[in-house]
Formats: sequence, C-alpha cells, structure tokens
Amino acid sequence: MTRENRPSFLLRPSIYFLIGFAVVLTSHLRWAENQWDLMVYYHAGERLWHGENPYEPDIPPGFENLSFLTVYVYPPIFVRVLSPFCLLPQEVIRLSWLVLQALAFEGLYFAGLRLFGREFHPLSWALFHFVGVHHDPIMADFRAGNTAAFEALALTCWAMWRLDLPRRAGAIVGTLIAIKPLLVFVLIWDLVRQKWKPLLWAVGFLGVVGLLMVCDFGLFKNYLDFLHSKTLQELNEEHTAGIYNYATVSVMYRLFTSETVFGPVWDAPLLAKTLTFLIPVVVWVTVFAGWRRLEGWAGRIEANSLGFTLLMPSVLLTIPRVGDYNLAVLLVPLFFAGWRAWERRNHVALNLFVLSGFVNNLPIYGGNLDSFSLEMHWLQYRYVALVLLWLAALCMTFDRPTLKSISKSQDSTRG
Repeated sequence: MTRENRPSFLLRPSIYFLIGFAVVLTSHLRWAENQWDLMVYYHAGERLWHGENPYEPDIPPGFENLSFLTVYVYPPIFVRVLSPFCLLPQEVIRLSWLVLQALAFEGLYFAGLRLFGREFHPLSWALFHFVGVHHDPIMADFRAGNTAAFEALALTCWAMWRLDLPRRAGAIVGTLIAIKPLLVFVLIWDLVRQKWKPLLWAVGFLGVVGLLMVCDFGLFKNYLDFLHSKTLQELNEEHTAGIYNYATVSVMYRLFTSETVFGPVWDAPLLAKTLTFLIPVVVWVTVFAGWRRLEGWAGRIEANSLGFTLLMPSVLLTIPRVGDYNLAVLLVPLFFAGWRAWERRNHVALNLFVLSGFVNNLPIYGGNLDSFSLEMHWLQYRYVALVLLWLAALCMTFDRPTLKSISKSQDSTRG
C-alpha cells in the first residue's frame, strides 16, 4: 500500500469507529446514575487528595456492612493517578468514564482484527457490536463503572504486540498487573512458551511501577496495612461466600459446603477443597499441552490468537475473584474465535461458543440473600459459561484443520 493510498484506506474504519462509539455510548448512558465501583474510586481519590487514607472503610448510608462496593482495594498507583480528577464534579466524572469505556469497547473490535489477522468489514463490525452491546458482562461493566473494558483492551493489545513489539506489550501488561495483581497469571503464556522478550519487558515495567509505588511511601504503607487488616479479611470471606463471585473457589464452596448462605447441593467440604485445588491444575496441564500442539501445526498468527483465546478463560478459572464484569475480557475470544470456528467448519467448537454466549446472558439474578434454596444454584450459570468457552477454545487448539477447511476459510476471508 502506498503512502498516498493510506489515508483513504483508513477513512472508512475511522468513520465506523466514530459511529460505533456513538452507538455504544448512547446504549449505556442510562447507567450514569449507577457506577458504584466508579464512586468507590472517586471517594478514595477524594480522601487521598485531602490527605486522608483512601483505604479507610467509608460506609455510605444504606450499606450496613463492609463490601467491595464500599471499600477501595486496589494498589495505590491507581488512586494516586485518579485523585486529581476527583476535583471535578461527580457528573463530569461519570460521563467521562462512560466515554472512556465506550472508546475502549470500540478499540476491542479493531484490536481483535489485528490479533486474529482479519481485515475490516462492515458486516463483522455490525455483528461484533450486536453481540457486544447485548453481552451481559459488558453491560455489567458499564453499569458498575468498573475497569473491565479497559482491561480487555489492554490484554488484547498485549497479545497483539507481544511477538513483534515486546517493549510496548510489556509496558501495557506490566502496568496493568501493577493495578490488577491477579492478572499476573497471563504471564504463564510467555513463561511456558519461552517468549523471553515480552516476558522480561512485562516484568521490567511491573518492577518500575512497583518501585514508583514504594517511593510513594506514606500511601504504600497504608496499602500494606490494609493488606494485613481485618477489613480485607472480612471482605474476602464475604466475597468467597457471595453469589456474585464466579471463581472456582467460590463456586465449589457454594456447591459443596454449608459455610455460605446457600444450602449446598451436597455437604462435602473435603470435595470442595479438593476441586478448588484440582480444577486449576487440570486446566493448566491441559492448556500447556494445547499450546504445544497448537504451535506444531498453526501459523504464527493463528498460534498467537488461539493461544490467547485459551489463555483468558484459563486465567479466570484460576484466580480467586471473578465478577460478572470480569468476563468482559472474553468478548474478543468469543467473537473472533467463534468466527474462525465457523469458517473452519468446526461445529463442536462453534456450538460451544454459541452456547457459552447464550448461557452468559441468561436473565437470572440473586434475590433474597437470606433464603437461598437448591433451585438458586442456577446462579452458577456464569461459571458454566466460562467452562464452556474454555472447552470451545480447547477444541480449536486440538483440532488440526484440514486443507479443505483452510481453503474455505481463506476464500471466505477474501470475500
């Protein structure tokens, strides 16, 4: 492509980017009065700006107990960056956050195109927006004013750049892990596949950001005190038992112990503890085998994109805290890997992708937290959707495509 042709080549995607941004923003403007997580960040930044400890519990009227809706829990670098903006009125902060979320969502489509080696097409753009706007984890992220859309974009860009631009990839994922430490599990991919450049750059940037936090000594000490506090212990106990945590540890405890507000399906604490340990081990052993097999037959782009598709649900099946909005990071793998499964005529994987998307959008919500019965265990559905997507990614990894299916895939891409 000549330099003269490049502006006209970029014009149509740019127009669609702006249209998509407007559609996504207007679709979620109704959540401007919710955004409870954003308000936690806002009040923590406000306290820090006025010289107070942002980790002090701040229970607003209407909340009787500590919860993740009332206490700031992230590392200090995040609140330090946010604190100057808390001088702005809440209404400006709320709208600005929605604008940034909409921009991040729109960026997901174009980053996904690059990651999966696709070219822009209006039909795929329209389908992505239809799926994404109605994807319940995306709606949950906008509703809560959380950071999942930003995390999803950062992780997709990291996967897109990690082989060709390791410094840029390391900067983005190292900084992200400094803010969301549980995402350190994503580095297993580079460690196992011995991709040393992106791994070392990620660790290096994580170290730099960590050093900056340590140099902010007073705030860092407040953070360390919080990590050892009874407040955090109570929060973790509440969240493990709570219905809105879809992590393996929480689901196993809700199903097989009487330590939560649920009546267990079967009261077997030893089984709950065994599965909490065993499931992540089985997941990662299978993933390692899948990556090895994938790189034996796939090209560079396909090994990278499908490796990422298998990585993300594996991380979510491993970490101890998974909210509904955290599943927003699976939108790119769900859509683009599902698209590839359709082209490759991989019906098993395609059906699993579709079923995962359907289950994840079931309109089932918690009711009275004091009277859960056996039927309320339907509320494990997001965990089921996560497992289904992991199985779909596994099918894509282990299913070596035939020459005939590859030919059909290339023809459809050209068309």
